[in-house]
Amino acid sequence: LIGIYTNRHGERWELQLKGSGKTPYSRNGDGRAVLRSSVREFLCSEAIHYLGIPTSRAASLVVSDDDVWRDQFYNGNIKKERGAIVLRLAKSWFRIGSLEILAHSGELDLKRRLLDFIIQEHFPSIAMNDSNRYLEFFSTVVSETANLIALWMSVGFAHGVCNTDNFSLLSITIDYGPFGFMDSYDPS
Repeated sequence: LIGIYTNRHGERWELQLKGSGKTPYSRNGDGRAVLRSSVREFLCSEAIHYLGIPTSRAASLVVSDDDVWRDQFYNGNIKKERGAIVLRLAKSWFRIGSLEILAHSGELDLKRRLLDFIIQEHFPSIAMNDSNRYLEFFSTVVSETANLIALWMSVGFAHGVCNTDNFSLLSITIDYGPFGFMDSYDPS
């Protein structure tokens, strides 16, 4: 996350770089992105936006001089590819995993503070003094996530990595890693 931008319409966007290198969340990866997947993310996030589905957006794509080593088909054939960096925008980059990692590590006070921040910033319909605010938050996220997936299905979009790191707490499409569109549909 490199900053927050408010546009002339008063919309708040969080700016994030994908592919710029290691971060504390890169796990064992190199934090780099390759050109082919960066172009796919740029194009698909715009397509999803114009299909009317909540999504992050790609503001720019820069080709890097750095080489990135990838096993594109996961068959042991590692090749050098051209690197790229995508400047992405979203209303928020908080994910289900943002809370899960705190629960897993026993950081429950920090998790409650983060939950309160997320509710206050992004869920104005939930009253902060409501003792059931976490339950209401959970219920809202579950319902809105189901709605997002239904929207994906309505256009034949399939997200390739549906884990807690790739599901937004604001129910927007983020992290276009592997994905695809169904070519045709046969209801029988």
